[in-house]
Amino acid sequence: MRGVFLGCAAAEGLAVLGATPAAATSTAWLAHAALVPFRLGLALYLIALFRFTPRQVAHGAGDHWVAGGALAISALAGSELLAAETGMYLWNADDRDVLRDVTVTLLVLDLAWYAVLLVAEFGWPRTATTSAAGRPSSRSA
Repeated sequence: MRGVFLGCAAAEGLAVLGATPAAATSTAWLAHAALVPFRLGLALYLIALFRFTPRQVAHGAGDHWVAGGALAISALAGSELLAAETGMYLWNADDRDVLRDVTVTLLVLDLAWYAVLLVAEFGWPRTATTSAAGRPSSRSA
């Protein structure tokens, strides 16, 4: 299960890297190209989410933290794509509204996920003797 959300984070990172200079240089093709990894990242997140079990929040090796980070960078990519439209026409009002709604939804989900992470870390704290698989290691600290 290790690293299934990293594909999403990598794709969304590419979307941020495309949308940021698109906004700074008013380059429409770069903003349109950044939409491709943005959509790919969202699809990869959904695929990874179906492989994720809620039990991993309590006893997993840390993928639940990567899942929250992938949501956060997805929201960042969406906001950068929205910001890229300043001063140029990139997409129609319907597309802009969908992108805004998706970005706000990602932000709300990410904030909710941080609350889950907070509860999980207090409910099932990790210790120095916890192995990467979430089980007590054979060595003691």
